[in-house]
Amino acid sequence: MNSEQSSRRRTAGAPITETLVDPQKTNTQRSSSRISRIINSLKWLTFAGWIFWYFEVDSGVQKVLSLNGWVRTLFFVSTFSLLSTFFIFFYLQYFLPFIKGTPPPKYSTWKHDKTLGKLIPVATITGTIGVVGMIIDFCNVWGFFGAVIVVIGLLRGVFAFLDIF
Repeated sequence: MNSEQSSRRRTAGAPITETLVDPQKTNTQRSSSRISRIINSLKWLTFAGWIFWYFEVDSGVQKVLSLNGWVRTLFFVSTFSLLSTFFIFFYLQYFLPFIKGTPPPKYSTWKHDKTLGKLIPVATITGTIGVVGMIIDFCNVWGFFGAVIVVIGLLRGVFAFLDIF
């Protein structure tokens, strides 16, 4: 048992002598990943369009808007929450780097950045409120599982559209 532990320590401390990144492959990988990203985005956009057509989302929205009371109010609150989330995303991804000229945000260290430390929790809360509210709203139209499929599928289509750029 003791010899096993010492052999594990020896192999874990062995230095890596080979290079991990081949500079010639990275340019090829970047161009192919851009093409595959566009193809993947088009696949999800097609899926979102099919969901929109199959579930007749426009008539479902009209049905929710024709209702009075808390369902209609929740629809407006959910829509506002999702729009707030997307505005925060556009502010961080496009406005700051392209208009103000700051470097793109590093999301891996968001807790240490002042701007990200404030905006990421707000975007998370508003996004959660928006998605859950939309699912509750559309349960009256398509049932629970249909509402989940519609909301998640259409949001995935929006993310796929944003991933093209």
